[in-house]
Amino acid sequence: MFRYHVKFIEPAMIYKILANEKMQIIWVLNSYFEFYLLFCPRFLMLTLFLIGATYFCFLIWRKKVSRNK
Repeated sequence: MFRYHVKFIEPAMIYKILANEKMQIIWVLNSYFEFYLLFCPRFLMLTLFLIGATYFCFLIWRKKVSRNK
């Protein structure tokens, strides 16, 4: 029942919510991501791939550790 009432939260809405107290941080993050998307799409993909690979290895390692106990 809850499934149909959930609305997707847009980044702009989150910005509006956080803008009151943390405007400076959001501005820095926003400009950082704009720079990333404009100039370093390959670097962004590489970063996401490395984060995903690290997380995957962490999950496998956790399974091995839990088996040994």
